[in-house]
Amino acid sequence: MAEYTLTHTGEEVDAAVEGWQTAQAQADATASDIAEGKKAITSAGLVTGTMQAGAAIPIVTTAGTGSAFTATIDGVTELTVGMLITIIPHRASSSSTPTLNINGLGAKEIRRRYSYTNSSATTGYTSSWLSSGDPQLLQYDGTYWIAVGANKPYTSDLSSSVSVSKGGTGKTSWSSYRLIYPSSTTALTQLAFPTTAGSFLRQGTSGAPYWTTPDDVREAIGAASAEEVGNISALLDEINGEVV
Repeated sequence: MAEYTLTHTGEEVDAAVEGWQTAQAQADATASDIAEGKKAITSAGLVTGTMQAGAAIPIVTTAGTGSAFTATIDGVTELTVGMLITIIPHRASSSSTPTLNINGLGAKEIRRRYSYTNSSATTGYTSSWLSSGDPQLLQYDGTYWIAVGANKPYTSDLSSSVSVSKGGTGKTSWSSYRLIYPSSTTALTQLAFPTTAGSFLRQGTSGAPYWTTPDDVREAIGAASAEEVGNISALLDEINGEVV
């Protein structure tokens, strides 16, 4: 009786059969199965590891009229919190609150987050904030399609100063009590304190403001100093005494 040597153990054969059955099931996976985290066979081979929900991000070109965008994605039968899609608008939006309706599951507004929180949403900057042909990643939060990466900056969340040309002061702090004036068309600065108490603020027909001491102001307007007024007063008293 001839003897046959097995090239694989029974355990290895069972594992191979189980692997083939798994591969067969994965080859039949739908887009919805993949979105739910199931493995799948692709043209590049078996995708290893369990894919998280939303890891396969569909890319779709929209349709629709005005700012009521629509799109069709194979296998999507419901909107789930956290799902991601990339849309390529077929036209610019015409409203700051455009909507997106996937597979007829209901129109949901497309909104942005504030830079300081993910708990609230706001509208777009302008009516045409979604432009034609420019991809935009969206994530569904259960209420809105959130435009990922298009956050609305919040002033308290800024990490540096805002330039004068953008409506800011260009400063992160100021010296107390010093007067502020524009030193150029794009910068603000502060006037240094006067060297003499009681000085007056002056400015020529052009140029930066400056301080003038009280004595210089009196001289400029032809007024007498306190000392001179006292001397005049004493002189008048003397004259009055002689007259009497």
